[in-house]
Amino acid sequence: MYGWDDLNVKLKENEIDFTGELSPNPERAKMYHMTSPMIQRTIKIFTNRNSDKIFVISKERPIKAAFLIGSTTYDMVKMSWNYQFEPIFVSNENEAIDLLKNNSIDCYIDESSVESMFDEHDFTKTENYFPITYSPLSVTTNNQELEPFIAVIQKYLDTDGLYDISALNKQGAEDYLRYKIKKFLTDEEKKYIEQHRTTATAVPVGFENDNYPISFYNEKDEAFQGIAMDVLQEVSRLTGLQFRIVNSPDTPWEELLAQLDKGDVALVSELLRSKGRQGRFLWLNEPNCTDNYALLSRSDFPDADINEIMNLDVGMVKESAHAELFHEWFPEGMRSRSYLTYYDAFLALERGEIDLLMGTQNLLLSLTNYLEKPGFKANIVFQYPSYSEFGLNKNELVLQSILNKAQRSIDLDATAERWKRKVFDYNSKLLKDVMPYMLAALVLLVLGFSSVFFLLVKNRRMSKNLETIVAVRTRELEQASRAKSDFLSRMSHEMRTPMNAIIGMGKIAEHSEDMSKLRYCLDAIGASASHLLGLINDILDMSKIEAGKFELGDGPLNLEEMLIKICNLIVDRTEQKQQRLRVRLGRNLHRNYTGDELRLSQVITNLLANAVKFTPDCGEISLSVTESLRKGDCSILRFTVSDTGIGMTPEQISRLFNPFEQADTSIAARFGGTGLAISKTIVEKMRGRMWVESQPENGSTFFFEAELERRPARTPLLFANGIQPVNMRLFAASGDEETRALFRTVAETLGIGDCRTAATGDTAARLLDEAHVAGQPYDAVFIDAQLPDMSCLELLRRVQGRVRPETVTMTAPFSAWSGMEQAAAELDLHRFLAVPLFPTLIARAIRETVEGGEHAIVPAERQPDTAVPDFSGVILLLAEDVALNREIFIALLEQTGIHIDTAVNGLEATQMFERQPERYDLIVMDLQMPVMDGYEATRTIRDMEHPRAKTIPIIAMTANVFKEDIDKCLASGMNDHMPKPIDEQVVLEKISLALQRVSAA
Repeated sequence: MYGWDDLNVKLKENEIDFTGELSPNPERAKMYHMTSPMIQRTIKIFTNRNSDKIFVISKERPIKAAFLIGSTTYDMVKMSWNYQFEPIFVSNENEAIDLLKNNSIDCYIDESSVESMFDEHDFTKTENYFPITYSPLSVTTNNQELEPFIAVIQKYLDTDGLYDISALNKQGAEDYLRYKIKKFLTDEEKKYIEQHRTTATAVPVGFENDNYPISFYNEKDEAFQGIAMDVLQEVSRLTGLQFRIVNSPDTPWEELLAQLDKGDVALVSELLRSKGRQGRFLWLNEPNCTDNYALLSRSDFPDADINEIMNLDVGMVKESAHAELFHEWFPEGMRSRSYLTYYDAFLALERGEIDLLMGTQNLLLSLTNYLEKPGFKANIVFQYPSYSEFGLNKNELVLQSILNKAQRSIDLDATAERWKRKVFDYNSKLLKDVMPYMLAALVLLVLGFSSVFFLLVKNRRMSKNLETIVAVRTRELEQASRAKSDFLSRMSHEMRTPMNAIIGMGKIAEHSEDMSKLRYCLDAIGASASHLLGLINDILDMSKIEAGKFELGDGPLNLEEMLIKICNLIVDRTEQKQQRLRVRLGRNLHRNYTGDELRLSQVITNLLANAVKFTPDCGEISLSVTESLRKGDCSILRFTVSDTGIGMTPEQISRLFNPFEQADTSIAARFGGTGLAISKTIVEKMRGRMWVESQPENGSTFFFEAELERRPARTPLLFANGIQPVNMRLFAASGDEETRALFRTVAETLGIGDCRTAATGDTAARLLDEAHVAGQPYDAVFIDAQLPDMSCLELLRRVQGRVRPETVTMTAPFSAWSGMEQAAAELDLHRFLAVPLFPTLIARAIRETVEGGEHAIVPAERQPDTAVPDFSGVILLLAEDVALNREIFIALLEQTGIHIDTAVNGLEATQMFERQPERYDLIVMDLQMPVMDGYEATRTIRDMEHPRAKTIPIIAMTANVFKEDIDKCLASGMNDHMPKPIDEQVVLEKISLALQRVSAA
C-alpha cells in the first residue's frame, strides 16, 4: 500500500512494476506503457455531516474544495461543477480528513477508491458528485521489459474482458458496502441481527396504510409500498436483518401508535416528533424524507390567509402529530374535526365537510398521484419542516443503532425522490380492462334489438329486406376495403419520411469520422426509428384500421425537443429542394406538457411533409406554435403550418377532410387524403380543432389547436466554472431579421449582458474589429453560412487573427456544412449549429463555447435519465440465440448492477437452471430459438420437481406482439411478455414488477 506521492515516485523509479491507479492522458501516455481504460470510477464528495450542506454554503460564498495534488480530479471538476469554488490542494487523504474535521474546508473531492478511508470516521459523509463524472483507470508500467505484458492485457480488454472486469468491480462495491456496515457493528448488534435473520424471527414492524409516499397499502398490487418500505428492504439486503409487517391494511393510526407504545411492534413507518412523544419513543439520526407542513384544500377553494384559519373548518387525523402541532399553533376557538384515517379525511375534504386538511405537501401526492384526484392543492404552506422518520419503541436501542449505521450507506434522497415523482394510472387501466366487457354488452344489445326487428318484419318484407341487407353489406365491404387501401396508402407515405432520414443519415455517418457529425446522424436516426416504430404498431393493430380508433397516450412531452425531432425528419427533403424551413415559437411559450408525443408528431409531420411536397424549389415553409388560451393547468396550443405552394379553391377546401366524398381525387393526392382526416380525428381527441386557409397559387396555411396539460419547467440552464452571464458578450451575424431577433431573445433569457447582431458581412467585420481593438472580444460568435454580401468563410478570412476560432459557430443547413467542412477546418472552425435554429440549441451552444467543451451539432437536448433501479444481487438468466440482441440487453441493464448469465437456446437455458435452480431470480426467454424454442423451454422448467421451477418469474422477450401471441406465452407458463425492439424503460419496469411480485409472495 502506497500513498499518492510514494506511488508516483516508485512507479517512475521502477520500484513498482504495475499500478491500476492512474488515469490515461497525453502526458502520461508519453511517459508510461498504459492500456486503454479498464474501469471507470465515479467521483465522490466527502463532507462533514455536522456542517451545512454544499448548496447552502454556495449561496453565501465560494465552496472551499480540496483536491489531491497531481490527480486529474481537479481538472474534471473545474470543467463541470455548477458551484463556484476555491481549490485547496492536499498531499494525502489524511490531511483532507483533518481539514474537514476542523471545518477548514467544506469538502474533499476525489475518486470513489478513497471512500474507505473516510468511512473510518463518523463525522464524514459521502455523496455522489454531480454531474456524474467518471475517472478512467488503466494498467500502467514504467518498465520497458513489461511492455509485452501490457499488450497482452490490452488484447484481453479488446476481446470482451471489460465485461468481466465490470462485473468484478460491481461485486466488489457491493461486498464493500456490506463490509463497511458490518465493521461498525458491535458484538451486541451482530447478535441482534443473527437473532432476526429469518422470516419466523423477523423484527415486527407496523406500516401506515394511507401515508403516501412514506408508506401506504396499494390495493391494486395488494402490498405495502413507499419510501419506508424501500429503506427497510435496503437495510435487509445490506445487513441480513429481516422485517415483517404485522398489522393489517385497515389498521387505523391510533391503534398502530398504541402497538408501538406497548412494544407489539418494534418500529412504525413514520412517527413525527412532537413534545408529547419525547421520552416515549426513539428516532433515528437522519430522516428518510424532508417536507413542509401544509393545509390542503380543494382546487376551487380560495387561497386562504393565515388570519382566516380561525373561521374555517379544519380536519385532521386523530392522535397524529399533525393534529398535535395544529392545536399547539392554534390553541383556542378552532373549528376542527378529527378522523380515524387520512382516507376518511380526504373524503370529507372532497365532500366539502371541511375547508382545510392539516398535513404536509407530500400528503397532497397521495391525492394527486396515487388516488388520481387532481382537484386539490396546498392552500397554505408553513415554512416549518416536517421530517419523516422511523419511530421505534423506547426499548429498541440496539435496533436504533443498527438502523443509524445502515442508513449512512443508503441514498435516502434518491429513494424519496423516486416516490415523489411516481405517477399511477390505475383509473385508465381499470377503464381499459372494463372496455371489452362494455363493448361486448353493447354488441349483445344491438344484436338483441336487431333480432326483434327482424322477427317483426320477417313474414311481410323478407325478400325486400334481403336485397336491402345485401346492398348495405356490399357498401360496407366496399367502404371497409377503401378505408384499408387509403390507410395503407397513407402509411406508405408516412413511413417513407422517417425511412428516408434513416437511410440518408446512415450513409452520411458511414463516410464521416467527425464525432460531432456522427452524433448528429445517430440522434436523427434514433428519432426517425422511434417515429417509424409507432407507425408500424398502427399497421399491425388491424382493429385501428377497421374502426378508425386511436388510443392517445399520456406521457411527458417537451415541446421544443419534439419539434426538433420533427425537423430532423423533414429537413433533408427541404434541403434537397432548397426550401427554407422556419420555426417560430411564442416568446412566453411553456415547454413541458403531458400528452401523446407520437400522435402530435404525426399530425405536424403530415402537414409539413405535404407542404414540402407541393411547395416549389426555393420556396418557404414555416411552422409556428403559440399559446392561444390558458385555463387552469392546461394550455390550448395553436400550431400553424404555412407554405408558398399551389394553394386550393374554396370547393376543394370544403371536401378536404372528407376522404370518402371527394369528387376531385387530386385533393387526396395533394394533401394526403385519409392522412388529413385521421390527423383531424387525432386533433379532436386532443380537445382541439383543425382548419385551413388557402387561395389558388398563393399557398396554404393549416391551423390546428390541441389542449395539453402543463408540466413543471426544467431547471434553467446554468453556467459552470463561476461564469457570470451578465459579464458575457455575444455576437450573431445573419441576413435574416428573425434569426437575429432569436439570438437577442436567447441572450435576454440567459441574462447575457451584451448581445450585438449584424445583418451583413461588412458590418460584422467592423464590429469584430472594434471588439478586438478595444480588448473586449466576444465570448461566443455565431455566423450564418451565407450572409448577403459574403460567406461565413470569407468573413473569417477577413478578420483572421482578430477573432478566436474556438469562439465561432457557423449556422447552416446540415448539407451545407458537409460541403464546407474541409475549408472550415483550414480556418480552425469546428463548431456548427444546424438550422432551423431553436432556443435550446443556441443556449447549449453558447454554454459549450464559453466553457470550452466540445460542441456537438445534435439538434436535440438529451432527456435527463430517469432514476435507474438497483438490481444489485439479482441474477438473471437470458435465453437468446442472437448475439447482438444479447449484447443490447446486457448493455441496457449494465447500470442497474444486475448479473446476467446467457444461454443461446432453450435447451441450454433449461440445463443451466436445472444445475443451479437457487441461483436465478428470474428468466428472460426468447421464443424463436434453435434446438428448443422458448415455449418448450418454459414448459420443461415448470415440469421440473424443484420448488423454484414452479415460482421463478419467466418473461417472454419476442417480436411476436399480437394478443394471441401474448396469450400463448402465458398459457405455456410464462409470467409476462415484453416486445422487441427492446425498449429500455419497458425492460426495467417488467423486471422490477417481477421482482416485486416474488418479494411480496
